[in-house]
Amino acid sequence: MAVSPSLHLKQAHTRTMSLLISLLMSSALAAPVSAPAAPALECSMSVQSKASGHWLHFKLRNTGNTVVWLLNWGSPFEGQWWAPFVTVYQNGQALPYAGAKAKRGEPDAADYLRLAPGQTRQTKLRLDDAFELSGAGPWRVEAQWRWHDVLQGNSARPPRSREHHQAMEQACGSVTLN
Repeated sequence: MAVSPSLHLKQAHTRTMSLLISLLMSSALAAPVSAPAAPALECSMSVQSKASGHWLHFKLRNTGNTVVWLLNWGSPFEGQWWAPFVTVYQNGQALPYAGAKAKRGEPDAADYLRLAPGQTRQTKLRLDDAFELSGAGPWRVEAQWRWHDVLQGNSARPPRSREHHQAMEQACGSVTLN
C-alpha cells in the first residue's frame, strides 16, 4: 500500500512543530530570572567653606515613579560620619578616613530613608570631622557609597533581614576645595 505524499508532509510538519514547542519550553524554563531594575536616583554634592570648616551638601532625588526605601547605613543620609562615603585626595594621594565607624546588628525601619516619586532629600556634614585637611590644598572630594539594602515599589516595607538585602552602588559626584 502506497502512502500519499500529503501524509508524509503532515507527519514531518507535526514532528517539526513538536520539536519547536519543546525547544521554546526548555529555553523559557532555563531563562534566568532578572533582578528588578535599579531605582532612578539623582545624587549631587556641593561644598561650602566657612570659618567652621568645609561643609558637604548632598542632595538625593527619586526621579522614578515608585517609592524607594534605602538603608542609610554608611551614607551621608545617616546624618553623621559612621563610614567613609567620600574619598579625599590631596596631591593625588587619598587621605585616610579619621571618622567614626559603626558595627551593626539587624536594621529596623527607622534606618531606612523613604523617597516618594519626585521627592528630594538633603543633608550636610562637616568634612573636617572625618578627614585631616592639613597643608595646602587643593583637595578633591569624590562621593560614592553602597546602599546596603534597596527596596522599591508601593507595597515594599522595610526592614528586611541581612540575608535578603539587595545592595546598590551610589555615585554622587566630586568637588574641589582650594
